Amino acid sequence: MEGFLSNPPKVIRKSYKKKIAALATVIVVVGAIAVFYSWDSSSQNVQGLKEFELQHAEFKEYLDRFGKSYDDESEYFKRFNIFRTNSAYIRIQNTMLSTWKMGINKFADMSHEEFKSIFLGTKVEFKEKVQIKKTHQLFASSVDWRTTKNVTPVKDQGYCGSCWAFSTTGAIESAISIKQKKLVELSEQQLVDCSWAYGNQGCNGGLMDYAFQYVMKYGLSSEKNYPYLGYDKKCNKGKAKKVSAKISNYADVTGNDYNALLSAVSFQPVSVAVDASVWAYYDSGVLQSSDCGTSLNHGVLAVGYDMSENYWIVKNSWGTSWGEQGYIRLNIVAGQGTCGIQMMASYPVV
Repeated sequence: MEGFLSNPPKVIRKSYKKKIAALATVIVVVGAIAVFYSWDSSSQNVQGLKEFELQHAEFKEYLDRFGKSYDDESEYFKRFNIFRTNSAYIRIQNTMLSTWKMGINKFADMSHEEFKSIFLGTKVEFKEKVQIKKTHQLFASSVDWRTTKNVTPVKDQGYCGSCWAFSTTGAIESAISIKQKKLVELSEQQLVDCSWAYGNQGCNGGLMDYAFQYVMKYGLSSEKNYPYLGYDKKCNKGKAKKVSAKISNYADVTGNDYNALLSAVSFQPVSVAVDASVWAYYDSGVLQSSDCGTSLNHGVLAVGYDMSENYWIVKNSWGTSWGEQGYIRLNIVAGQGTCGIQMMASYPVV
């Protein structure tokens, strides 16, 4: 075979040269393709590395901003990967949202399941009691109790399902301030520790009405005297006896009636239950009723409204780094309301 190729007949040699030329062309093309794909793969790797580095730099800035750290390397990278996923989710959602925006906040390194179990996992059986219901007929076109300095600063419940306690103290703080012209921060920890007999379960959840019932009997100490810890503790009866606030009763607002809630809020801030399942990354703007459900899982405080712009002003208990300095706005609609805000509302009677 070697002799045949080394001295081919003339006609065969011509064909052979053509095949060699064709083969050479193929080799060049294949080589070019290989080089291209090698370059393209390398380019993609470089781009991926740059993106990874940018994400890591963003994560480190996030840790510095919120003062976070982790026990070991595996936890660090677990949180980093969750952060990358949540960051991508937030960017995608913001391309589709029109009336509100999401943003990176202290929950960005938590999975949605973790967020739900800690902040939305409150499951307390609600046994409705016959209670006074008030519906006022007249109300202003807009109210914001913050502007009259009848709302205490935004607080942070930490990693404890005590939203109900913050909603309760917020409502009582404002009611007393409006009537007595004295704004005093009251103790959420007392409610967390001491109101179990009324149906509440500390950091595992509770209801504002149950807390109001406790305060009707025992009163409430100040935040200064009975400070918030963010975890369940045995009731300190000595501190609880130093009462700073009392209420005579509480009123349930007629459910699923936005006029009734508008009327109530025009007189004082009102405790409301909401479905906060999509609230984790809220940054600014007005949530629409189509954005969230009505499976009530969080307690907050309605401190105002604006009928011309058509939104509720709601005080949350996740700190000032969340939302609009700790607040969120919800669109005013009929029926159950945006995020169920009109389903279960109540306020204290001082």
